[in-house]
Parts: sequence; C-alpha cells; structure tokens
Amino acid sequence: MSHDPPTLHQVLPLWQFFNQPWSKITSLTLSCSSPPDGDMLPEISSSIVANFPEPRDLSLLSFATPASTYSSILSQCSKLESLMVEECVSTTFNELRQLDFYNANLSLLSLDGPICDWESLATVISRLPNLQGLHGDMVPVPLRPQFRMQYPHIQPT
Repeated sequence: MSHDPPTLHQVLPLWQFFNQPWSKITSLTLSCSSPPDGDMLPEISSSIVANFPEPRDLSLLSFATPASTYSSILSQCSKLESLMVEECVSTTFNELRQLDFYNANLSLLSLDGPICDWESLATVISRLPNLQGLHGDMVPVPLRPQFRMQYPHIQPT
C-alpha cells in the first residue's frame, strides 16, 4: 500500500506549533501516525531543541529517524532526564555510538530497536554518565551477566 507524503496544508499546523517558544513544557510525547517514509522528525528536532528549552522527559513513538536526530537531542537538551524511543526501527545503538553526543543529566534511556553489540552499548553508556535505567531489551541476553558486573548502577527497566 502506497502512502502519499503529507501536504503543506497538513504540515503547516505542525510547523506553527513547533516554531514558537514553549519554555514551560518539561514533558513531551510525539507519535507519528503517518508512514515512516513521511517522517519529519529530523526537521522538527531542531525546533524541539530551539523552542523547548526545558524538556526533562521526551518520548518519541513510531518515527523512522536517523540516529543523528537523537544525537542532536541528547547533546543539546542538557536538562533531559528521560528519552524513550519506541517503534523507531531505523535507529540502533550501533549507529548512535558513531556520533558525537554527551548528556550528563540523562538517567533513563529506552531505545527500541535491534539488539546491539558490547562496544556500541559501552560507548553510548560512556556518554551518559548519570544513566541509571536502561530498557532491558537493549542488552543482548548473552551480554547481560557482563553488563550487570560492569554497570551495577544501571537497572534494566
């Protein structure tokens, strides 16, 4: 089944919403109801960073988005405490580890996607020094004993 990309008439209200200051919003959940090929999150992420200066909790559902989008959000939203990314099949830890990002405040990360390797997992965790919770499915079963020994302060959620 083929889906047409969104029209300007459909997109304009979304841009108007994101392109204004929302200084008091600390929690934001975005869900994409259009097919993944019509995803606009990469473009919207710059507006999130610019216009939502205080996000503490960010949930992104059903977006097909490059890892660079999440890297940008993690780097620029310094007060972010929780990032939940679900049903976003295009981003993996393996892709995320190759990008430059750091967030000293993030304590919970849930990235729904393919299982990652140890090097990717360790690299991403090293860039999130306050991480205390990690979605359990992100750690491959064979690596869980090593994970518990190496990161006893990080609890699977």
